[in-house]
Amino acid sequence: MYAEVIPLVRLPNNLHSFDYVIPDDAGSVKPGVLVAIPWRSKELFGIVVRVKQEAGVKKSKPISAIVHKHPLIPAWQLSLWQHISLFYHFSEASLAQRCVLPLQKRKIKNLTLSPLKQHRTLVIPAAPSYFNYARASEQRDYMVKHLKKPGTHLYLTAERFEAEQAAGWLRDAGVDHIVYHSELSQKEQFDAWCAVRNGEIHVVVGTKSALFLPFPQLSSILFDNETNDHHKNWDAQPLYHAREVAHTVSQLTGARLHLMSHIPSLETYAALQDGLYTKEKNATVCSTKQIRIVNMSNERKKGNYSAFSDSALVLIEQSRDQSILFFVNRRGYARALVCADCSLPVQCPSCALPLVFYQAVKELRCHHCSIKQPLTLTCTRCRGSSFKQYGRGTQQIAQDVATLRDTFKSTLPVVCLDSDNPNVSIPPAGWFVGTDFALSRIPWHAVSAIIVVDTDSMLTRPEYTALEQTYSRIMYFAYRMQTTKGAVLLQTYTQDHPLFAALKSDNYKLFMEYEYEARKKLNYPPAAYLVRLEATTAALIKKIHENIAAAYPTLAITGPYGKHEPYSLLLRFQKNMVQSALLEINAMLPADVRVDPNPMTL
Repeated sequence: MYAEVIPLVRLPNNLHSFDYVIPDDAGSVKPGVLVAIPWRSKELFGIVVRVKQEAGVKKSKPISAIVHKHPLIPAWQLSLWQHISLFYHFSEASLAQRCVLPLQKRKIKNLTLSPLKQHRTLVIPAAPSYFNYARASEQRDYMVKHLKKPGTHLYLTAERFEAEQAAGWLRDAGVDHIVYHSELSQKEQFDAWCAVRNGEIHVVVGTKSALFLPFPQLSSILFDNETNDHHKNWDAQPLYHAREVAHTVSQLTGARLHLMSHIPSLETYAALQDGLYTKEKNATVCSTKQIRIVNMSNERKKGNYSAFSDSALVLIEQSRDQSILFFVNRRGYARALVCADCSLPVQCPSCALPLVFYQAVKELRCHHCSIKQPLTLTCTRCRGSSFKQYGRGTQQIAQDVATLRDTFKSTLPVVCLDSDNPNVSIPPAGWFVGTDFALSRIPWHAVSAIIVVDTDSMLTRPEYTALEQTYSRIMYFAYRMQTTKGAVLLQTYTQDHPLFAALKSDNYKLFMEYEYEARKKLNYPPAAYLVRLEATTAALIKKIHENIAAAYPTLAITGPYGKHEPYSLLLRFQKNMVQSALLEINAMLPADVRVDPNPMTL
């Protein structure tokens, strides 16, 4: 008898499992069992995937030891590993290494595994539901009500601070739970992993990594703040979106999936319209009545060329002794330096994007390539020495806000919060200038006003999702201000844009319909399914393009893109063909090609 074993070690994307001989004295070996296997000159742990009569190779080494007779991994999770491996073009061994608890020989000897509870007869779960909340109290009540029900439940958030907030609500409600995320210590992860595996915990609150915990049984998944980009694993393979993995876990375990947020994503809105999701009763939508829109063109006509409109100055003066968020979605001092003579921006030598100016250190930086260079004083095209600054970043706005603090005689500190200042101390109250980085760190309960300094810079990002992300961010601000009864002020030069028309009408469906129709015309999600392929050389991506085009002549392929690594292709699938077609395409790809389904950026 042979066992197909996944070694718990990082492997190339095209290597997954290996066959080993089951010793005659091993007894019954089941899928999911933890074993010790010889691996080159050392010994590794591995997980048995299946038991079979014949091996795939002529000579197989024997298993060194059966570490535990009871399966460590439930059957549904083995199926999940296989799905992710095939769909995201990632080694099953590398995935298993990340999903299994941090194994140490000393701890393994003392590890007690109870028999896995027999999973209830798997039934197709009911259609996913969606709950819209307008206030934190509605979000809390819905969550607590569901997590108090009998069974085992998983509550997923996008960020760690949201998980800690939810844990506080559960403590107040007397619900036993654990919190699980990647920032826990190794011991905390080990203890939580074992408690879930042995069925000792019935409520888990966590971020996307909690989806890979070995639940013996799972009754429901609550997926909160579904529009947050942090649900996407964008910086390391496998490049999955937690919402898609949650759907798969739901299908494999029979758990009911409940999505919830302050505003639905466009994909969820389309699913609701098509009857694929059900909408929960008593759901409410954030009101936009506290949102004020200021036309900056009128400010310029009045001679006001500062970063802040007269309406913003009035709001700042009214809130001078309270916390204010000045939202700016660009770091640095100025977004670009442009030659005053020939209008050529100072560009990154690698990607050709404008370099961002940092005044304090007299430096130019590319946020895309992480390149830094001293301040350029001579234009590379016309040799001119006069430059103009375009676009205000967080550092310039923080400087302006500090001046306003002195003008209005506020005693609160000005704090700049962006990824350039990750370790800055957060006071209990202040005037906060920040990017998205600030949203998980500021004391929201103290914020009485939000000023979006340049809304247009969010709208004009070169991404097909820019409009949806901008609307979602503004509605997030509205949701936050529902509790404190604060105001949200948007400064724009394009007040006739359909986004602002939807905000003025206090009707989110108006925006959703506009954006959905635009996506349909351009064949973008949710009307289609996008997959981005990345390769290290132009020749390789060209060869991949030729192979895919030959195998799928009707598939819409855009690219190749890129003047430097990574070189990429964009595939547009019809939703009814993506599952089968992508698996076949992935089987054609070399091991070092990255596959990014549902990419955040094109």
